[in-house]
Amino acid sequence: MVNRTKKKSGVVRVASPFTVESHNPYRVVNPEQALRKDFGDAGLTENIIKALEKSGIQGKQELQVSDVQPLEYSQSDPFGVTHLAKIDGKDAALVIAPEDCTVTRHMITRAANSCLDLSSGRVRMLLIIGFAFEAAKEEKIESRGKLTIYKAQANQDLRIGELKDSEGDQAFVHVGEPDVTVESIGNEDQLICKVNGYDTYDPRTGQLKIGGEDEIACWMLDTNYDGESFFAKRIHFPGAASDKQVKKFARELGSRIDPALWANTLSCISAPFDRPETGQIAVRIITCTHTELTLVKDV
Repeated sequence: MVNRTKKKSGVVRVASPFTVESHNPYRVVNPEQALRKDFGDAGLTENIIKALEKSGIQGKQELQVSDVQPLEYSQSDPFGVTHLAKIDGKDAALVIAPEDCTVTRHMITRAANSCLDLSSGRVRMLLIIGFAFEAAKEEKIESRGKLTIYKAQANQDLRIGELKDSEGDQAFVHVGEPDVTVESIGNEDQLICKVNGYDTYDPRTGQLKIGGEDEIACWMLDTNYDGESFFAKRIHFPGAASDKQVKKFARELGSRIDPALWANTLSCISAPFDRPETGQIAVRIITCTHTELTLVKDV
């Protein structure tokens, strides 16, 4: 029942009514699309290719992409390699993921395996383009044998065809990562996690820059990551101490607040937590520009 919570003496309610919504995980296509294996948005794909050939991939290692050609429908795999291209003049394969798809490790492996059969084995580079990526360990560039794999995040503005076509607005960048430090404390049974910043692309300058604490709207910590599902066990809002809603929330809790834990909640340093049984933690950052970055770290 909405907004009919049971009252309990000594407990302060901190959440107003809310709903939980989810997108249907299945894509609806017509029979012609199914026969052609054409499951993506053709208009969006065309915009991505146009912007990709114009601006390339930005970051510490810039990549120039040219001569992008779709695979024949008989070869095309909607969850594998979708195009052939040239990257810095060399034969390469592309995966342009659907806009509502999170690129997973399985998709990357599947695409890498497909490259073995392309262009008589001449393909040595694989570029994965997506709007969202599954949490991964600290690796922007991977390799599988002689194949080098790059992951690039597409600018969300590409989804809006009416926006002005400019190189800065439609840049692609290597998938960004939080810069995270984990330290042991006390008898080393407990750890603390510190977010130092994150890699990001500044469209105003066309250069890679480091995002600081003042550019992080929220960061979350899974203190015992299982390798599949991210569960935010700690949620932090750095620099939000002056926010009116945060101040109101603090007043509501009053003396119930633990000053040390509250200080951690409003900073980029976590409160101490037990060493994870899985041996891994995951950190997810939401930037002030609504970009989501996730990192998995062995501890």
